[in-house]
Amino acid sequence: MKRWSKDEVTILKPKYFTDSWEDICKHFPDRTLKSIKRKCEQLGFSGRNLNGWNTGEINILEKEYSNTLNKKLSKKIGRSENSIQIMARKIGIKKSKDFHWLRKFDPNLENFKVENSDFCYLLGLMMADGTVDEKRNKASIELKESDKNLLNKILEKFGGYVRPTQKKVNDKIYRGFRWHLNGSDVVKEFKKYGLIQNKTFRTVIPSLPKENFKDFVRGYFDGDGSIVNFNTRKYNYNRVVFTGHLRFLNTLKNKIEELGIVSGEYPRKQSKANCYDLNYNRQEEIKKLKKFMYYDSCLCLERKRIIFNNI
Repeated sequence: MKRWSKDEVTILKPKYFTDSWEDICKHFPDRTLKSIKRKCEQLGFSGRNLNGWNTGEINILEKEYSNTLNKKLSKKIGRSENSIQIMARKIGIKKSKDFHWLRKFDPNLENFKVENSDFCYLLGLMMADGTVDEKRNKASIELKESDKNLLNKILEKFGGYVRPTQKKVNDKIYRGFRWHLNGSDVVKEFKKYGLIQNKTFRTVIPSLPKENFKDFVRGYFDGDGSIVNFNTRKYNYNRVVFTGHLRFLNTLKNKIEELGIVSGEYPRKQSKANCYDLNYNRQEEIKKLKKFMYYDSCLCLERKRIIFNNI
């Protein structure tokens, strides 16, 4: 008799708890019902109590159980938390190693609205410096050690957790902090606004309320912007720089120009492939940018705001 493959066993396990024997046999046309039942006995399958679970419900459970609270799955599937836990155990799926952090720091999805100025800031920061992992249902932002205060403010407003990070580059240690937010609903919300995995050269400016565009720009600037001072014998001036891919920067430039703030030049290509700089060199335009982006009690990187205030 033909040996059972790993793929066949993988298919058989969830079907055993959800489908009728007739439907199970359809997945294994080369095997008899008797051989299928014998294999189930060899694998130690027991407790065949369907309770009306269908394939769609099982698919959701398999995809989201590892990083999603049972309370949320209960609402989504329409079954009790106890029923979800029992079925997960039967089909052999477990919570991920990081799940205890998710359970402790539930995301605050009520604040994931473009009408919320803080969320627009977060979108900009995520576009520049964030990471979205669609397979593991995670989103995160990593900043240098001195910027932990900003991540704590984001934590208070949107949930999640903050962990220290450490990297070694050319024998030098760089310390920082990373804010994490887990859950399929989190990734789904970010995807609505163009935040996807491997987003670097595919970012677009989402549709936002006009009054909250400044928050998005400030968030992007805090992630991928800088203020450079040039002080020589002949010149002493500042330059504000936004870094990104060409299409994104051209759109950003045009939208900012609609507000009466003019760059005066097109994005310039860096030595790195597909990476450009949008520069603002005129001091009067930089002052307009400052007035446009910042206001009392706004979320921002304080170190960049201080530099702007000294201009």
